[in-house]
Amino acid sequence: MKVAIPVLADKGMDSVMDTERLGRAFGYIVYDVDEGTHEYVKNVLRGDGVECTGVSSLEMLLDLGVEEIVTAHIGPKVMQFLDENGIAVFMGDPGKIAPTIEKHKNGQLQEAMF
Repeated sequence: MKVAIPVLADKGMDSVMDTERLGRAFGYIVYDVDEGTHEYVKNVLRGDGVECTGVSSLEMLLDLGVEEIVTAHIGPKVMQFLDENGIAVFMGDPGKIAPTIEKHKNGQLQEAMF
């Protein structure tokens, strides 16, 4: 199972969660729970002169096989889109993502209610 977390920059497991953006984040760490691996995915839909919507960025993550999102912030349009696509959303802690991923693996994060 793949879990995506919005981050401010690519620092691997030391990346810091973007607590202000989800769909418009600069990039995401996609963590594969089954394999214990991760990769950075740059949000190519956000940038010079590109009109980025939160939903369009999340479509990109769904195409990568993401099944769950861990975030500290989520807006109503994105919540509706994720709910319609069967993607679970969990509320994570600000700061480095490694502890948040461990909490997620141990079932200690609260699921966002739509």
